[in-house]
Amino acid sequence: MPSKWLLIIGGVVALLLAYWFIDEYVLGDTDEVNEAARNVGERARGATENAARGGRVAVVGFAGLGASLAMELLQLAGDLNAVLGGAPVVIGHVIFGAFTLAGLQGVIPFDKQIAGFFFIFVTAIALILRYGDGGGG
Repeated sequence: MPSKWLLIIGGVVALLLAYWFIDEYVLGDTDEVNEAARNVGERARGATENAARGGRVAVVGFAGLGASLAMELLQLAGDLNAVLGGAPVVIGHVIFGAFTLAGLQGVIPFDKQIAGFFFIFVTAIALILRYGDGGGG
């Protein structure tokens, strides 16, 4: 229902603009409607610039969080590799199983059919590389 959210956002913006106009024209020192409208435009421009600046800060913050999580997952994979004696297929399946469990419990968005396809695909590639002619299994 995007139209409901657009109506809500539009209503909030209209109320904010009305408040700014009342603040400038009725409560403020401005006696002319044109000057009040110009002041409201300046306030709206400032609010938009601040929102854009805050959005950029949020994107950088989420990117940093994602990079930190990725580094922790790589560290986990390295530790599992050391514990399991260098069996990357087993490590991959353990990590994949953890993501599958989180997805089935609704922690992360998850499509079971796509996950199953990737599981079979990765397993087949690992088996071909391990036991094929070039793997030396």
